[in-house]
Amino acid sequence: MSTPNFGQPEYGFGGMHPSEGYSWPSLELRDLIGSSGASIQWRLAAIFLVALALSDLSWLLIQPLLERPIQMMPLPVWMMALVTDLIVAAAAVMSFRWIRIPVAAAAVTAVGISLLTLPLRWQSFHFQQLKWAIFYFASTIVFNFLFFTGLALGVRWMKRLLLGLLLGGLVGMLLHQVVFTVSLKALQDATTRFSFDIKSVVILLLNAVIFAVTFWGGLQLPWARFTPGQEPTAVPLYPLTGRAGELQQAADYFAVGKLLRPAGIGSVVFGIVAIALGSSMMSENPINAILAVIGVFLLIEGVWVMAAPAPAGMIVDGIALIVLGIWNIIVTISNASSGASGPHFFAILGLWQVVWGFQSFGRYSRFSGRVSGKPPQELINQVAAISKSLAAKGASQQPEVMEFTVGVKRAKRTWKGKLLDDLAVFSIEKEADFIVADKSSVNFSQQSGVSSAGGVSVSFNIGSRSGDATMTSNQFEKYQRWKPS
Repeated sequence: MSTPNFGQPEYGFGGMHPSEGYSWPSLELRDLIGSSGASIQWRLAAIFLVALALSDLSWLLIQPLLERPIQMMPLPVWMMALVTDLIVAAAAVMSFRWIRIPVAAAAVTAVGISLLTLPLRWQSFHFQQLKWAIFYFASTIVFNFLFFTGLALGVRWMKRLLLGLLLGGLVGMLLHQVVFTVSLKALQDATTRFSFDIKSVVILLLNAVIFAVTFWGGLQLPWARFTPGQEPTAVPLYPLTGRAGELQQAADYFAVGKLLRPAGIGSVVFGIVAIALGSSMMSENPINAILAVIGVFLLIEGVWVMAAPAPAGMIVDGIALIVLGIWNIIVTISNASSGASGPHFFAILGLWQVVWGFQSFGRYSRFSGRVSGKPPQELINQVAAISKSLAAKGASQQPEVMEFTVGVKRAKRTWKGKLLDDLAVFSIEKEADFIVADKSSVNFSQQSGVSSAGGVSVSFNIGSRSGDATMTSNQFEKYQRWKPS
C-alpha cells in the first residue's frame, strides 16, 4: 500500500499503519471506532458495531453445536445479545471520545457497559445468591476492561492493523478467562484442581478472529475513511528562540506523564482485579470488602494520574501501591498461619508493590519543584515529537542528532541530543529525563592527553549538568558544526 500525502483529502487504513514518513503518533483505537475529530464518524462506529455483533452471534450459533444434545439458543437471547452489542459500541465510542488515555477510556467503558446492561441481566441476577450476582457483575467489568485495553494497545503497538486487532482482542479475552477461572475456583472449592475449559478457549479464539477480520475488512471499504479535518497531522514546529525555559518546563511535564502512565495503567489493572476479587469473595468473609475498597481507590487513582499527571500523583500512587502490597502480605501470612495451603505469589507481589511505592516517592522528590502546572499544549507536543525522534531507530545517524555515553559498566548511560537552531534538547537512556539548554550553555571540549578506543573523550557542560563522556569522532564533528553557527 502506498503512503498517502497530507495534501490528499482523505485516506484509508489499509493493511499497514499509514504513518511511515510522517511525524504522526501511532494509530489509536479511538480513530478506528470514529471517536476522534470534530464529530463522531458514525460509519466507523457502525463497522465496529457490526464486528461486535457478528462475533457474538457466531458464539450463539457455535456454542450449542459443541453440546450434546444440540439445543439452539432461544430468540430472546439473540435479541439481548444484539442490544448488548449496541450498548457496548455506544459506551466505547463515547468513552474513547471524552477520554484520550486508552486504559482510562477502557476502564470507563467497562464500568459503563456493566451498569447499562444491568437491567437486561437483572432477572438472572435476581434468582442467584448475592455472591454470584456480584461475581458475574464484576466479571463483566473485568472482561470489557481487558478486551478494550488489549484492543487499544494492540492497535497502537502492532504495525499490522489486522494483527493488532486480533492479538489485542484475543489476549484481553484470554486474560479474562484466567481471572474468571481463578476467581470461580476460589468461590466454589479451593481444593479443586485448576483447569481451563478447552471448548471455551477455542470459542474465544474463534470470536477474536471473527471480530478482527470483520472489523479490519470493514475498514477497507471505500467509504470507511477519515474525512477532512480528522486526519492526524504532523506536529508543527513552533518558534523556540528564547524559549528554552518554557520548553524545559514542558519537558518536565512530559517526563512526569511518561513516568506516571505505566504506574496509572498498573493501578487501574490492580484496582479492577481487586474490585472483582474483593466483591466476589465478600460473602465468604466480610473482610474482603477492604480489598474492594482498595480496588476502588486504585482505579480512581490510576485514572487520575493518567488524565492529570503531576508530581503529587507520584505520592498518591506510592501510597496506593504500599497499601495494596501490605494487604497482600498480611492476607498471605494470615492464610498460612491458619493452615490454608496456597501459592505465595501474592506475598511476593506485595513485597514488590511496597518497593514500587517507595520508588514512586523518590520520583516525587526529583520532580516536585520542577512542575507547577500544565504548560502550553503546543510545547508539550513539540517535546513529544523530539522525544519520538530521539528514540527512533538509527536516530544518531541523523545530522541534527548527536549521541555520547556517560559513565561505565552498570552506571553507563547513553545521551542523545536534538540540535536545534539556538538550543538543544537532550534525553538520557533508561531515564525519563530531558535537559533543554541554550546553545551558549552547551559546551563540549576534547580532553587533551586522554585517548578512547575508536572515539573521542570529552568534558561537557549542558546547563547545570557537567561531566566526562565518550563519543565517536563523527558525533563530535556534529557538535563542532552546530556550535559556531
